[in-house]
Amino acid sequence: MGEDAEPPWTPEQRAAIIAELRRKFPDQQLYPIQRGNLYNEWQNLADSAPMHDAHCQDPRQGWVRPNLAALVAAIRRTQVSRFYPFTGHEYLCFADGPGVWDGKGELAPAYIGRTRSEGYLVYQGEPYGGHCTLTTHDPDEAAADVERLLAGWAWSGQDAS
Repeated sequence: MGEDAEPPWTPEQRAAIIAELRRKFPDQQLYPIQRGNLYNEWQNLADSAPMHDAHCQDPRQGWVRPNLAALVAAIRRTQVSRFYPFTGHEYLCFADGPGVWDGKGELAPAYIGRTRSEGYLVYQGEPYGGHCTLTTHDPDEAAADVERLLAGWAWSGQDAS
């Protein structure tokens, strides 16, 4: 955390911020962003996943299966939760930190895709260019495989253990 960064919010502070957002914008589902707060990033994803799944239940929404909430819950039970999550359409990807958007970080060399017919597809390689290592309908199996693929990943800001 840089010198100018504020300390991570407590769950109570986060809840108060969300309550204020709901009061000000009752017709929107907004979530607070605190750059560098890993817990908050995962919590935002966990909170918004059920709404995403509800949207995907509409057959007109195409190829994405309504299975993000189960996947996020499974990933949070693994060591993969030490990485920053981000989504892109049907993909759940990971990065070494929030700086990846500023060109100051690295994308994890594994990610998970979601489709209506196959369920979860685990890929090895940088997002959107990897090769599939597993196809499953089990979120815990997908989480375990991406954890296995990332077990030895040491990005530039981390010592290999």
